[in-house]
Amino acid sequence: KEGAGEKEGISSEEKEYLLQQLQQLQQLYLKQQQQLQQLKNNNKQQHKQILEQQEYYEERMLQQKQQLDQKIKRIQRQQQQQEEEITNSITPITPRDNNKNPHSRTIDFTHAIITRRLAPTGGSGADIYSCDVDGVSCVLKEYLVEKKGNLEKQALEKFSHEIDLIEGLKHPNIVRYLHHVERRGILRLFITRYETSLRKEITNRALDIKEDLDDPYPASVIVSLFSDLVDGLEYLHSHGIMHRDLKSDNIFLNFGKQGGSYTAVIGDFDTAKWVETGAGQTRTIVGTINYLAPELVQLMVNPRDAQPYSLKADLWSLSMVIYEIMCLQLPYGEFHMTEALPLIQKGLRPSIPPSNQPDIPDVETIHNYKQIIEIFEKCSVLDPEQRPHTSEVKAMLKKLSKNET
Repeated sequence: KEGAGEKEGISSEEKEYLLQQLQQLQQLYLKQQQQLQQLKNNNKQQHKQILEQQEYYEERMLQQKQQLDQKIKRIQRQQQQQEEEITNSITPITPRDNNKNPHSRTIDFTHAIITRRLAPTGGSGADIYSCDVDGVSCVLKEYLVEKKGNLEKQALEKFSHEIDLIEGLKHPNIVRYLHHVERRGILRLFITRYETSLRKEITNRALDIKEDLDDPYPASVIVSLFSDLVDGLEYLHSHGIMHRDLKSDNIFLNFGKQGGSYTAVIGDFDTAKWVETGAGQTRTIVGTINYLAPELVQLMVNPRDAQPYSLKADLWSLSMVIYEIMCLQLPYGEFHMTEALPLIQKGLRPSIPPSNQPDIPDVETIHNYKQIIEIFEKCSVLDPEQRPHTSEVKAMLKKLSKNET
């Protein structure tokens, strides 16, 4: 039995040989597994590289598209600027002015060609058109004098008041009067046409930011716009004129020759009022809720006990315009009117950033706006007597502008 067992069993040499063969097979298997894993890793790396290249080229294409869009916008702005430069170079004159300014050109306003309607009806009840007059692009405000009824009569008086007021104004930051005429029952006012309104420009900038095509306005641009508007407002106040409806819709822009620069002018004087220079006050409630000063809201809510408002109400409205430029939305825009009025009445400023868009402007941009925000807060103090005069705001902005440069 022992002999038979030895023949049928496995010898120690054979067993050792088989173990060696098994180890070699295991090593070969592990090596093949390593090679397979390395091949997989290489494929993953190649796939990752392909994806990275694809993302790179997509980003480059997007950048090139943005640059192309910016070039197109810049070309369009330059074309509009050239048109406006032609318009601004023309001074309408009467025959008695010929000897005073031989370089001026007389425009024949009897041949106005309306090109398109800009707005159905303005605040004064007049229709607003873009028109071509003797080769010059203008804005035409037109009112039918023969309209009947008390409301129409009041609207006509309002429009006539606007003409009387604007006719005597001449300042680079006030919309430019060209001519007015009453003919065949139609009263027409011609003013310089500007490239866009501040409201439209802010809306376009906000849309571009949402699509990652642009950034918030640089602090230097806001300081420049702020300075233009304060200059225009100081001119009005020095002539005893209270605007009473200062807002982005009533501010117009021309684009500068350098990209990103603007010239701002104040327009739409249908609610403006002559008051005594200095301490002139009034009680009539006019304006737009988002820009109303607290003293006007107080007058609206409690007319018996409220005090009349002064020129300082315009300064509050201007501060809200600056807020709008910084935050790219209407002041108190996240609130319903019934919610906004109590806030305004208490002098609670709209938050920066607004509660409904906490990332615009972001922390870094708010830091860059720090000194502008300080001036904004001084102009939007609850007590109108504590708000600075326009001359003081000009001095603050001038100092800030020097720091920017």
